[in-house]
Amino acid sequence: QTLAEIDRVNQSGDLNVFVVGATNRPDLIDDSFTRPGRFDKMIYLGVIKDTEEKINLLNTLTRKYVLNFHWRNEFDFIDQRIPNNLTGADYQNLVNKVYNHVVEERIKQLEMEHEGLDKTEWNAKLTDRDWFGNDDCVLTISLKHFENVLRRFKPSVSAADIEKYESLRDKYCA
Repeated sequence: QTLAEIDRVNQSGDLNVFVVGATNRPDLIDDSFTRPGRFDKMIYLGVIKDTEEKINLLNTLTRKYVLNFHWRNEFDFIDQRIPNNLTGADYQNLVNKVYNHVVEERIKQLEMEHEGLDKTEWNAKLTDRDWFGNDDCVLTISLKHFENVLRRFKPSVSAADIEKYESLRDKYCA
């Protein structure tokens, strides 16, 4: 049915329609899908290995957070600590985990600072400054937070998977 609809749109000539599909298993796509006029162009989106591209992505993903460092000044950290087999989703997951780590760290600090105060009273008794630990009322992410999370962080794609995907790229995107 899908192929018939694609062919029908292509034959009418009245519309400019682009149909986009995505898969991580191009080897399983039936040849009838990849003939000219259907899904006839394959594009491989691999992992980011270039430090400059990693910096751009990390800047984008952390733009709404307060960092006490600048990614542009952390080439060594990025080269040595950020794995080369992270997908875009892995980078987003990493940033989310780092922020959660910062929140958990702040909660532990609050528990120590207000040990005698029942947690049900926190909202009534604590000010915004108490909650955040500063007058700006923001949680600040440091490189140390990234280091802590990266110690336990597991990429979703292994090096062997990347090799397999790159061989598929070489076969289908040539």
